[in-house]
Amino acid sequence: MDQQTTLAIIIIASIAIYLGYNRRCPKCKKWFCKKKNGTEIIGENKKHETITREDIHKDKDGKEIGRTERKEQILVKYTDYRNYHFCKKCGYKWTTTTCERKEL
Repeated sequence: MDQQTTLAIIIIASIAIYLGYNRRCPKCKKWFCKKKNGTEIIGENKKHETITREDIHKDKDGKEIGRTERKEQILVKYTDYRNYHFCKKCGYKWTTTTCERKEL
């Protein structure tokens, strides 16, 4: 087996382990059995944040000739979700929360 094949197998195995572990049931601990059973919004808020943007300057031929960093105030919306899950093996039900950040 060559080095590229070995590396590919390691990467694929790592991804499978990561996905299986993250989709396991907290009760029976079986992998790949977590199923989503709905989502609801439990909170929203908006706030201003300061971010750094970078402008790229180009000449008439399209070649980069410089960059400028600038601070900018933006409005950001945060949405909190409650996610409902169940185990397809043992039927256990549980919830998780996630937060989505969106620039407005």
